[in-house]
Amino acid sequence: MLCGPGFARAQSRADLAAYRPTAAATRVEGNEAPTIDGDVSDPVWAKAAAFDTFYQVTPDLGAKATERTVVRLLYDKDNLYVALYAYDAAPDKIVANLRGRDVRMPAEDSIRLVFDPTASGRNGYSFEVNPNGAYTDALVQNNATFTVNWNPIWTVKAVRTADGWTAEASIPFRSLTYDPRAAAWGFNVERNLKRKNEEDRWSNISVGSRPYDFSNVGMLTGIADTDKGLGLDVQVFGKAGYKHTWDPAPAHGNATASPSGNLYYKISPDATVTLTANTDFSNTPLDQRQVNLSRFGLFLPETRDFFLQDAALFEFGGLPFANNANNINIGVDQNGEAFFSRNVGRAGPDIVGILGGAKLSVAHNGIRVGALTVETNSGGSVGRQNLSVVRSSVPVGRNSQFGVIATHGDPTGLSSNTLSGGDFQYRTTVFGDRVLKADAFFQRTFSSAKGNDNAFGFAAAYPNEPLYADVEVRQIGKNFAPALGFLNQPEIRMYVGDLYYRNRYSAASPVRYVEAGTRHKLITDLNNVMQTRNDMVWLGLDTGADDLFQVKYRNRYERVNVHYFIPGGVRMPAGSYGWNEFNLHIESSTGRRIDAKLDLTCCKYFNGRDFHSDLTVDLKPNGTFSLTLQHTMDLIRLPTGRVDIHVVSFSGQVNFTNNMYLAPQIQYDNISHNLGVSLRYDWLYNPTTEFFVAVGTFAAVEGPFIKPQFHVSTTEFVIRVGHTFRL
Repeated sequence: MLCGPGFARAQSRADLAAYRPTAAATRVEGNEAPTIDGDVSDPVWAKAAAFDTFYQVTPDLGAKATERTVVRLLYDKDNLYVALYAYDAAPDKIVANLRGRDVRMPAEDSIRLVFDPTASGRNGYSFEVNPNGAYTDALVQNNATFTVNWNPIWTVKAVRTADGWTAEASIPFRSLTYDPRAAAWGFNVERNLKRKNEEDRWSNISVGSRPYDFSNVGMLTGIADTDKGLGLDVQVFGKAGYKHTWDPAPAHGNATASPSGNLYYKISPDATVTLTANTDFSNTPLDQRQVNLSRFGLFLPETRDFFLQDAALFEFGGLPFANNANNINIGVDQNGEAFFSRNVGRAGPDIVGILGGAKLSVAHNGIRVGALTVETNSGGSVGRQNLSVVRSSVPVGRNSQFGVIATHGDPTGLSSNTLSGGDFQYRTTVFGDRVLKADAFFQRTFSSAKGNDNAFGFAAAYPNEPLYADVEVRQIGKNFAPALGFLNQPEIRMYVGDLYYRNRYSAASPVRYVEAGTRHKLITDLNNVMQTRNDMVWLGLDTGADDLFQVKYRNRYERVNVHYFIPGGVRMPAGSYGWNEFNLHIESSTGRRIDAKLDLTCCKYFNGRDFHSDLTVDLKPNGTFSLTLQHTMDLIRLPTGRVDIHVVSFSGQVNFTNNMYLAPQIQYDNISHNLGVSLRYDWLYNPTTEFFVAVGTFAAVEGPFIKPQFHVSTTEFVIRVGHTFRL
C-alpha cells in the first residue's frame, strides 16, 4: 500500500497532525486507458497500487473508518484516472437521493477528491461524486472559499454493487493549472457516510480543518511527461433570442442572434491565457431575490464562468473577507474588498455587457499571478470602459504568502480610479496539531472624484476543536473608493471577536456535539463614535441524526446619522437605538428525502418590533426530482409606520440524466410586486458540447392574494449551442 505509516487510535493529536501519507499514480499508455463507466473491474486497474487506509475525523477522531474505501490512480499523457470502491456492509441503507451536477453533496453518501497541483498549500480543486453518479466540481481559494459554479471538462460515472458502490473519473490535465516541475501535488480523499454522520479522510485527520484545506494534506507523486498538445481550447457559442415587451404599450418584439467565444491557451501547464469576445452569460442562474432592510448594499456572489476560471489567483486579503466562525450563520462581511469581478460588465444597476477581454493565469514554482483586462460595452449614459486588475503572490515558508494587487478603471465611467495594495497571509500549527492563521492587508485608492484614501485590516483565527477563536480589526477611510471592489460602508473602524467551545460525543451517543459561544462586533466612525454594536451568545446542539438546534441572544445598538427608508416606505428617523432580540435556528438532516431549515427572530427592532422568519424546505423524492421552497417574512411595526414583507421562491430540477436537466424557478416579493418566472433546459451532450434553452417572463402582481392581477412586462426566449474544441 502507498499510504505511509499507519498509526493507532491511541496515538497523540501531534501524531495525527504529522501524518502526511503519499500515493503514487501509475503511468499507462493512452490505448490502455480505462473506460469510464463506473465499473472498476477493467483489467488495467490492476496496474495501479491501491490505498485504503482511512481514519475518522468525526465522530471518533483518529479511529479507523468503519467501512473500507479503496482508491487507485492511473494517468496517461492527457488524463488522470481515478477508481473508487466504497464498500458498505448495508448497501440498502446508502443515502443517495440526488442526481445532476453541482448538487448539495453534504446531504449524500459521497467521495471527494481534492488536488493542489501547484503545491500551494492553499488553492486547488475539488471533485465529488455520489452513488448515483451525481457530481460536484469546485474551485478552492485560500483554504476557505468553495466555488461550485466552476464547471471544468471531466467525466465521472458511478454504479451500485452488492457490497457498496464504485466510481470512475477521468480528469484532463488541461482542465487544471498545475506545475510540471513540482515533485508532488497536494492530494486528499474524503468519504462521507451520511447515515452514520461519519467523515473519513486519507490525510488531514483534523476536525479543525475543512476537507478541502490543503495546508496539511497528503502527497500525490509520479505524474510526469504530460502532454498539453497545442494547449488550445476554443469555446464557440451561437445564441438566438427573442424579447417581447408587453408593457409599456404598444407591445413589440425584438429578435437577436449573435456568436460569442472564449479561447484558452496554455502557454505551459502552469500558465494560461484566456481570451473572450462578445461574452455570453445567458446560462447564468438568477440571483436569489432579497429585500434589503439595512441602509447598506448587499453582496451577491459571482456566477459567470469566465471570471470563475482561475478565480483563486485573484483572491486578496484572506481572513478579513472570509466567514471565520463555523456554523453560527453570521454571514460574510466583504466591505472593502479590493476586487469584485461582479462589477465588470455592469454600470451600477445596469448590465452593459462585455465586448472582449483577456486573462493571464500563472502558477510557477509557488509564484502566482493573475491579470485581467476587459473592455465593456456602452449603455445608457456610460461609454465603453477598460477595466483591469493584476494580482501576484509569492510563498513565504511552507504555507504562508505575501502578495500585491492593483486595479484600474471605474465601471460607472464617473471617475478615474486606481487601487493598489498588499497582503500577508500566515499559516502555521501550534501545540502539535492546532491550526493558527493570521492575515493582514493594506489598500490605497486614487480617485479623481474622491481623492486618495486607505483601508487596512488584520485578522487572526484559531479554528480548532474543542476551542475556536478569532479576532479581526478593520479600518476603511472616508474617501476610500475601490471602483472595481466592493464597498458598502466607508469611514469606519470595525472590531470583531468570536469564541466558542464544542464538545463532541461518540458515534453511539444520541448527541453529536454540544457547543456554546459568543460573538461581538463593534463598528465606530473614524472619531471612535459608536455606530453599530452586536453582542451575541448562543447554545447549539447537533443530534446523532445530524439535526441542528441553536438558540441565540443578541444585544444590539445602531446609530442612524441620517434618516432612511426601509422597504415599504417606512421612515427610519435619525437617532440612537438599542434593543434585544432572540433567535431560534433549526435544521433537519439534509440526508432525509424531506429536510427543512427554520430561522426565527423576534421581538424588538430599533424602536419598534419585528418578527422575522425564514423557512426553507427541500424535497428529494428520488434522484430525478428535487424541489426547494423558501419563504422569508418580516412583520415590522415602527412608530413611523408598519410593513409586512414577504419573499417567496420556488426552484426545482428534473434530472433526466446527470448531464441533462430541466430547472424551473419562480420568485416573488410583495415590495416590488414583481414576479419572475424562468425555465431552463441544459444538456451537456458530452463534456465538450452543450445545448441550452431558457424562457423567462416578468410581471407585476396587483390586487388581493386570493384574486391577483398579473401585468406582464417582458417575456424572453434564448437558445444557445456551444462546443469546445481541444487542440
